[in-house]
Amino acid sequence: MNQKSSSILIGLLDEINNLKQNKKIWMIKENPALYFSIIKDLYNEKFSEIDNSLVQNFFTFLSHGKLPSGSDYKNLRDQLIIPIFEIKTSKLSDSSEVRDAILNKITHQIFSLNLSDENCTLTNFLICRLLDAKVACKYFYGPSNNYYTDQYRENLRFIDNIQINKLNEINLDDRKFSSEVLEEIVCKPDLDLINYQNILYTDENSAKLLTYDSFLESRITDNDNNVTNLEVIKNNETDYIVTFDFNEYQGQYLATSDFFFSVEITHYVDTEIWETYIADSFRNYQNSNYKLAFLLGFIAIESFIENIIYTIKTKFLRKTVRELYYEQYGMDGLTFKELQYFFSDSPNEEFQKETNQLKYERKGLDNILWYVNLYRNFSNDQRNLTKDKLKDIIKLISQLSHINSNPTDLTIIDFGQVFGNQSSIENVILNTLTKYSETRNKLAHGSELSEEERDFRHLYSNLIIVFAAFIEYLNGKILY
Repeated sequence: MNQKSSSILIGLLDEINNLKQNKKIWMIKENPALYFSIIKDLYNEKFSEIDNSLVQNFFTFLSHGKLPSGSDYKNLRDQLIIPIFEIKTSKLSDSSEVRDAILNKITHQIFSLNLSDENCTLTNFLICRLLDAKVACKYFYGPSNNYYTDQYRENLRFIDNIQINKLNEINLDDRKFSSEVLEEIVCKPDLDLINYQNILYTDENSAKLLTYDSFLESRITDNDNNVTNLEVIKNNETDYIVTFDFNEYQGQYLATSDFFFSVEITHYVDTEIWETYIADSFRNYQNSNYKLAFLLGFIAIESFIENIIYTIKTKFLRKTVRELYYEQYGMDGLTFKELQYFFSDSPNEEFQKETNQLKYERKGLDNILWYVNLYRNFSNDQRNLTKDKLKDIIKLISQLSHINSNPTDLTIIDFGQVFGNQSSIENVILNTLTKYSETRNKLAHGSELSEEERDFRHLYSNLIIVFAAFIEYLNGKILY
C-alpha cells in the first residue's frame, strides 16, 4: 500500500474521531477552574492536612501556571506539589511544565479509577458532559394557599407546593408584575425551551421567591420586615414546598397568586437512545437506587457501543476497504466482484478458503484483509459485547493511530503490546467494562455477588468514569 492508502486510513481515523455521538468531556488543561470542586473533593483528605492559604495558592497555580512570587511557588512545591502529587520538579524546565504534570497526574488518578467519588461531584459533572446538559433559570407561579394564624387577622401563614412544569411557567406578558420583578426577569432572559421530561436536577440553592407587589420590593427573604420563617424545601426535582409567615401588613393582604418562584434547572436534549438510558440511570443514582442506576448505565454503554459499531461498519469501514482495494488493484469488473464477496455473508470456513487462494493472485492482500475481517466481525451480532466488539473497536483505533503517527508503515501492529500493559487506558476501559458486564449478567440470572460487586454506588461512579474515558478515546484523546 502506498501514500494514498495511508491517507485513506488516516481519513478513517478522522471520521471516527468526529462521530456525532462523541462528546468533548474532559478539558482540564483548557479550563482547570471548571474542575476545582472535583479536585478539592477527590483530594480533600490530603488537602485537609495542608494550610488553607497554601491550597488556595495551589488552585491559583493551576489557573495561571505561576504565582506572584518565587517564594510562594517554592513553598507550594515543597509542601504540596512534591509530597501529594509526587512530581519530580527538578526534571522539569519551568513552572508551566510542573502545572501540566499536575493536571496529567490528576487525570491519571481519576481515569485509572484510583480515586473514589464520595461526594458525587465527579459523577454529576461527567453525566452533565455526557448529555451536553444546560442550565436554564425558569420562573413559576408560587404559593396561593394561606391562612391567618391569629385572631386579629394580621399574620398570614403561606404554604404550598410549587410545581416545576410547563403549565406552571409564568406568563411574561402578565401586567400585574411590579417593575422590580420585570427588571429581574428582563435582565436574565431565558428563551430555552425545556422538555420537562428531560430534567436532570434542579438546584435548590438557586431557588428564590419574588412578588408582584412593589411595596415588598422584588424579592422575598428572611431579612424582610414582613417575612419570617421562610423555608424552601426540595420535595423532588419537580416539586418544591414553600412556607413562610407574613406579618404586620396593615392587617390586609390579598394573597392569591401573589408570589412566584425561580429555580435553575439542569436539562438535556436526548437525540440517542443511550442518552435516555444514562439520564434514567442518573435519576436513580440521585435517589439512591444504585443497583438500578448501574444496570441502566450499563445498558446505555451497550447501546452506545452497538451504535458506534453500526456507524463505523456501514458509513466508514466498508467505504475504506473499497477505496483501499481499488487504490491497490485498480477498478474493474474483477475487483468489483472480489469486493462483493468480501462484504457477503459467506461462512467463515468458505471465506477463509477463498481468501487464501486470492492471496496468491493479489500481492499485499493481508493488510487489506485485516480490515475486511474486522468488517465481518462487526457484522456478527452474536459476538460478546466487550470481549469481542469493544476490543475490536480499540484494535481499529490503535491501528489507525499507529498509521497516523507513522504514515509510511501500514503493517498491522502487534496487539499484544496494546493489551500487554494492564495499566494502559485501553485495558482500563476493556477490563473494567468486561468485569462489569459479568456483574450485570450475574444480576440478570440471580447469581450470588461478591461484596465488591454489591457496592453499586461505587460501581456506578466507575462505570461513568470509564464511559467518559472511552468516548474521549474515540475522540482521539488518550486521557493518560
